[in-house]
Amino acid sequence: MPRSRATANASSKPRNRTIPDAGATTADSSTSPAADERASSATGASHAERDLCAPITAQIEAKLREAETALRRGARRRNAAEARSAWAEVTAPMRTCLPAGSGGWIFEPFDPRFEWVRGRDLFGQLVDSYDIDVSGAWVFVDAQGVAHEGERVDVAWSGIGSFARQTRGISVFDYDSDGAGELIVELTSSGHESWDGRMELWTFSNGSVRPYAAADGIDLDSVVDFDHDGRLDIVSIDRYWSTAPCGMDPPPRGRPPVLFHSLPDGRFSASDSVAAAYLLEQCPAPPPALLSRETDCDGFAAAQNIACARLWGSSAASVRERMRHELDSLPERSRTYIDGAWDRLMRIVEVEPPLSLRELAPPVMPRDE
Repeated sequence: MPRSRATANASSKPRNRTIPDAGATTADSSTSPAADERASSATGASHAERDLCAPITAQIEAKLREAETALRRGARRRNAAEARSAWAEVTAPMRTCLPAGSGGWIFEPFDPRFEWVRGRDLFGQLVDSYDIDVSGAWVFVDAQGVAHEGERVDVAWSGIGSFARQTRGISVFDYDSDGAGELIVELTSSGHESWDGRMELWTFSNGSVRPYAAADGIDLDSVVDFDHDGRLDIVSIDRYWSTAPCGMDPPPRGRPPVLFHSLPDGRFSASDSVAAAYLLEQCPAPPPALLSRETDCDGFAAAQNIACARLWGSSAASVRERMRHELDSLPERSRTYIDGAWDRLMRIVEVEPPLSLRELAPPVMPRDE
């Protein structure tokens, strides 16, 4: 089952525009000293790099200050500190220009909005809360000061129910070695009995901002330089993802995660020797059993065992047969958990492994008696 996605509105066409010089803006739209200091500290950019985004940063600051008027009106509310913290977290990427070789990345809001609201929380109680809605786009500002705008993205935060969809981290790496670093955006989405974490990978190529084509079809969840070659590899949990909740807690992440090894030509591989070494750490040996005899919340432990068995060369038919045999021997409570997750587990059985660990793992040598 696909995981939730932040909304991208293709009807909002990307634009390219030259940003007016910062000196031409009004006093009300100038960048605040505090914001300049935050951007400089966060990016470690040189003065020249900061100047590249200075005009658009000034415009963004003006928009955010206008939206903050509503936030300031509620300064005496009991949840004012929480609201200020949420606003700062959501808008942080909009106040930071990230250097990217021949240009810089920044998130430009179109119509940021903060609103105090009254509604019912998760337990049905009427409470005072707030909503934050920010629609915008990632923008690449090139060396000539032209801002290249990507697709529209919606970011939201609701104090009622603690629902949030926001940027958690940003970084840059030049995957295709064209001098304009790709933008890696780490996102988080959370709500009642739900959790989602994912990433986006944007590139500036041929005069436009677009998703990085070499990562098309890969659900990005984190990046890591697994083989220490100086390139950021992609870790994805989507192949064995399960969306079922475990009570009131966020569900465990899809396991085992799969590595997409970053190659020098800008592509990624989920089946080369580096990707295999990563999977071998997740599944070091064939699982002796598939179904746990302990309390297995919605079968998550069983899901990983099944995936590892398939990665170690077991056929889908043999895994299904083992599962039915083991189910009959489980205690009643454990059997109840597995019964509830049976359809999801069967879907994992059918997932085609990207490689076979049995063919790559070193043989186990017999020990001397």
